[in-house]
Amino acid sequence: ILVVVCTSCSKVIEVAPPIHEIGSTTVFNDAQTAEAAITGLYSQMMTSNLTLANGALSTYSALSADELYPTAPSTTLDPFYTNSLTANDATIRSRFWVKAYELIYHANANLEGLEHSTQISGDLKDQLKGEALFCRALSYFYLVNLFGDVPLVLSTDFRINATLPRTAVSQVYSQIVQDLETARTSLHADYNAGNKARPNRWTATALLARVFLYLKEWEKAERAASDLIRSGHYQLEADLSQVFLAESKETIWQLSPVLSTSNSAEGNTFIPATGTARPTYALTPFLLQAFDEKDLRKKWWVKANTVGSQLYHFPFKYKVRVATVKTEYNVVLRLAEQFLIRAEASAQM
Repeated sequence: ILVVVCTSCSKVIEVAPPIHEIGSTTVFNDAQTAEAAITGLYSQMMTSNLTLANGALSTYSALSADELYPTAPSTTLDPFYTNSLTANDATIRSRFWVKAYELIYHANANLEGLEHSTQISGDLKDQLKGEALFCRALSYFYLVNLFGDVPLVLSTDFRINATLPRTAVSQVYSQIVQDLETARTSLHADYNAGNKARPNRWTATALLARVFLYLKEWEKAERAASDLIRSGHYQLEADLSQVFLAESKETIWQLSPVLSTSNSAEGNTFIPATGTARPTYALTPFLLQAFDEKDLRKKWWVKANTVGSQLYHFPFKYKVRVATVKTEYNVVLRLAEQFLIRAEASAQM
């Protein structure tokens, strides 16, 4: 029996992959499937509302910062608003931590596949590598600002990753900068898709400017923001109702909607079902009073419903709650921030 088993082992373990799955070596032997693997990263960011890159930061962080409040008692939302979060909070785990590391794993898998591919042209390989590095850097930027020291996962080897300790914030930031610098030299200056749904060189530059600002490297932040502003690729929208539309001139990077009935998680989450319905989240008096009377954002990006005798103001940057036509995209990076980064960096110097 032992002889039969031992001599048959090689045949037993040589199992073909399921017909509905493509092996990683197959994916990166073809330009079309390699591009599909990369664009899958962006779909992954948008498949669920209120996750890391799709509305969760806008919602849960704003609750903790006293910018929003839940309009009804909620065991899920109240801990954010009252700053009483626990280490095992299920929302934090599923919507932030797990989602971030899923994206990082996907980015690492793409980087490893591209590294070993011999069938993809050098130019395309550089572009796809730059996109994966950008996505990994963005995920770590969010993680390190939400959690501080976090495990720095740079491969898909589960045996190594399962026992990784937390890495110091400074070291994580060092990796973020390295990834973005490499991405900036690898990515094309133009967009592969006309809707700015895939990162280009200026996308990496925009995030790098923000990272340098957070690191208090003022000169580098000012230089990166200035380079982008002077590039001539973007311009501020004079009409604030145009800022978050798919064709916005000031968008640097946006995520395409993938859910069939909504455009953005923020529009779907913040806008009430009707003009007389109570919103789930309302703007706090603290935030409303922070606007100058001439601030056009208060006019264009805030709306209110009266329910009974109570007036509820809610975010209205995104104006589409439910729709099958995709007119608004999830804007992650836009030109206005670069002016603010440059201004703050200049003031600090």
